[in-house]
Amino acid sequence: MMELWRETILGTVITELSVFFAVPGFEFLQRYEKLFRSYADLPALKGLLENGVQGECQEIIQRAKKLALGGEDPHRERKTMNPLCSVFSNLSLDGNYPKKKMYYAPAELSMENIIPLSAGRIKDCDYKKVREQFFHELDLLQQSFPDSFEDFLTVLDTLMKKYLWGIPATQNEQEDVSLYDYIKTATAITAALLKSENRDRPYVMAAGHFSGIQKYIFLVSKVGSGGVAKRLRSRSFYVNATISALAHCIVHKFGLPLTNILMLTGGKFYILLPNTDVTGRILQAIEEDVTEFLYKKFRGNLSFELVWEKIGDAGIYNYSSTITNLSVAIDRKKNQLLKTVLTEKEQWNPERFLVYDELFHKSMCTSCRSALVDEGEDMCPNCENDTEMGGKLPKIKQFSFSRGKGQYELIEGYYLNLDEDTTEPYLVMRLNDSDISGMYSMPVTIYHAVNNVPVKESGTKGQRSFFEVKTFDEIADGSKGCKKIGILKADVDTLGFLFTEGLQSEDRNMGTIARVNTLSRMLELFFNGYLHEIIATKYKNVYCVFAGGDDLFLLGPWNEMPELAIEINKKFHEYTGFNPCATLSAAICTTNGNGHISTLAGYCEQKLSQVKKRINPVVYPDKGGRNGVYFLDEFMSWEDFEVQVETGRKLARAYADVGAAAVRRIGDYSRMYQKYQESMDVDSLMFLPMFDYDMQRNFDLIGRNKWFREYCNDLYREASDYRKLKKEVYFAEVSVKYALNLTKEDRKHG
Repeated sequence: MMELWRETILGTVITELSVFFAVPGFEFLQRYEKLFRSYADLPALKGLLENGVQGECQEIIQRAKKLALGGEDPHRERKTMNPLCSVFSNLSLDGNYPKKKMYYAPAELSMENIIPLSAGRIKDCDYKKVREQFFHELDLLQQSFPDSFEDFLTVLDTLMKKYLWGIPATQNEQEDVSLYDYIKTATAITAALLKSENRDRPYVMAAGHFSGIQKYIFLVSKVGSGGVAKRLRSRSFYVNATISALAHCIVHKFGLPLTNILMLTGGKFYILLPNTDVTGRILQAIEEDVTEFLYKKFRGNLSFELVWEKIGDAGIYNYSSTITNLSVAIDRKKNQLLKTVLTEKEQWNPERFLVYDELFHKSMCTSCRSALVDEGEDMCPNCENDTEMGGKLPKIKQFSFSRGKGQYELIEGYYLNLDEDTTEPYLVMRLNDSDISGMYSMPVTIYHAVNNVPVKESGTKGQRSFFEVKTFDEIADGSKGCKKIGILKADVDTLGFLFTEGLQSEDRNMGTIARVNTLSRMLELFFNGYLHEIIATKYKNVYCVFAGGDDLFLLGPWNEMPELAIEINKKFHEYTGFNPCATLSAAICTTNGNGHISTLAGYCEQKLSQVKKRINPVVYPDKGGRNGVYFLDEFMSWEDFEVQVETGRKLARAYADVGAAAVRRIGDYSRMYQKYQESMDVDSLMFLPMFDYDMQRNFDLIGRNKWFREYCNDLYREASDYRKLKKEVYFAEVSVKYALNLTKEDRKHG
C-alpha cells in the first residue's frame, strides 16, 4: 500500500474534517485542491473520499478509526452539537464518579478555555465560530504551505489541536475523547498499518524511558554558587529536548509522521510502529547507539531504556493493558542499566568501568563535581553549555529541532536550536503561543512549558533595558521575613492506577488508545500550560526547575510557596472537575540558600514520599497517605494546611500589637497538646492552666488585638475538651512558626 501512502493518510484526516465542517468530502477537497495537490495524487484521493468506494486503503482507514474509538462505529453524521465531556469526569478508582459531569465549551485552545464547566454554564454549544476560525487558518495555510508532506502534517496537526481539542469525537452525550485526539490516533494507526508486514500482529508498540533525570538535573553545586540558577533550568530543558529528539529519531527511522508519537511526557514516550522483519533490529540498534552516546556524554549519570511489544488489534483495543505491560518491561530493564555498554557477550567488560583513562593534570568540574576538566578550566563542556543555554532560555519565544547540524547536540545527528534563524529545522516549537501567523510554511507546533524565571535589570542602553536571571541568594533576599528559599515539590497521586484502573467500565471499553492519550495530554497541559499562567502572572519570583507530565519542582521566596501550593491544588481540582480520585501531594521545604541543591531536592523528595505513605495517624486515623502536604515539620491535609497558613498570616499581623512572646507561647501550648494526644502524657495537660493563667495575666496585652483575643479564647475552649483531638489546637504550632518566620525581619529591626 506504499504507493497510496500519502493519499490514505490524508483520507483518514479529511473524512473526519469534512464531517466536522458539515460539508461532503469532495467539497472540502475542492476548496483546498491547491493545497492537497502539492502532496497527493488528487484523483486517487478523490476516489478514497467518494461514498461507496471500497478497497484495501478504505478498509485500513475504517479499521483505524474503529480502533481509535475503542470498537465504536466511526460512520456518523453530526446532527447535534454537544460539548466535550471532561475525561476526568469519567475517571474512577472505586466505582464512584464525580457527582456532576463537567464539559468544555467549543473554543480555540487557551488556558482560559481548558477549565471545564457544568453543562448549565455552557450557554452556546455552536461550532460555527470554531469552524470559521479553522477555515480561516486553512485558507492562510493554502496560500503559504510547507514543501514537504511531513512538515505539512505537522502544521495540520497544530491547527487541529488548536481548534478540535474541545470538540467531541462522537455524538455521545458524555463523549470525553476530543476530535483532535481521535483523528491523531486514527492517523497513527493508519500509518502503521500501511507499512506493516504482519497481518495478525501488524503493530509494534515501543516505549522509551530515561533514568537518572532528577539526579542529573540536581547534580550542580551549592545553591549560593554563581550560575547555578541558569544551569539548573537549562539541564531540565535539555533533558526534555533529548527525550523528544529520541522519539523523533525513532519515527524518522521508520518514515512515519510525528503523530505516531502517541505520548511524550514525564521522561517517557510511547510510539506506534509497523511490525516488519526489521523493526526489532532497528529498535535494538537505536537503544545501543543512544545508550553508548549518553554514556560517553554524561558518564553514566543519564541512561535510557527502550522496550517494545508486538501487538494486534486487541493490543490497540486494550491500550491500558498494553502500556501496563510495557511499564513492567521498563521496570525490569531499570535493574540492568547500561547493560549494553558495560557488558560484552553477556560478560562484564572491565575496561568500560573506567570513565577516564588519563587523570594527570585533571581537576573536578566546579559545577557538577562529577566530570574532570583540563588544568586551568573550571567547568566541563556540559556545564558550559548549561550556562549558555540558561542565559538564553528566559528570552526565547520559540526553539527548534534539526538534523545534521545545529547549536546543541542532543543525540547523535539531532540538535536543539534556541536561535530563530536556524536553517532547515524539522520541527519549530512556539513557546506558550498558539499564534502561528506568517509561519504556515514551516513545520511549526505549539509547546506549553513553565518558562518563567526571576530576573533583575542588569543595565540599560538608550531606552532598552537588559535583564539577567536572579541568583538563588537574590531570590532568598526577596523573601518576606526570613531570607530563605522555599522548595515546592508536588505530583499526582496514584497516577499509574488512574491510567490502568481509572478508565474502566462494565458496559463500555474506556481504556481506549484515544482516551488514554486524551488523559495524558490534559495532564500535561495542566502541569505545563496552566501552571505557566499561574506563575507568570502572580508569582514572578518563582523559579521552575521542572514541570510536566504529573509533577513539578519549584523554587522561590519561602513565604510565597504555601500560597502557591494552595492555589495549584485548588486549580487542579477545578481542572479535573473536582474528581475525588484526582489528587495532589506536596512537600514544602526551606533552606538558607547555602546548601547543595541535590541534598535539598532529596530531602524534599523524602518528605513527599512520607506524605504519600501516611500523613499523621494521630490526627487522621482513617486516612492512609496521599492528598496532603508537608510544611514546617508537619504533615497535614490540604484543608488543614490552608487553615493554618491563613491563621499564620493573621498571627503575623497581630504581632505588631501583642509582640512575639505572646505569639510564641501559643506554639508552646500547641506542642504540649500534641505530646498529650500522641502519648497520653498527663503532665502535658499542664498547658491548660498555663494557657488560662497567661490570658488572665496578659489580659490587656492580648486585648490590644481583637482578633488575637478571640483566637486565644476559641483555642482555649477547644483545648479544654482534650479527650477529643482538635486539629485547630494540634496544628497551632504550624501557624506560630509561619507567623514568626514572616515577622523575623521586623523583630530584628524592632
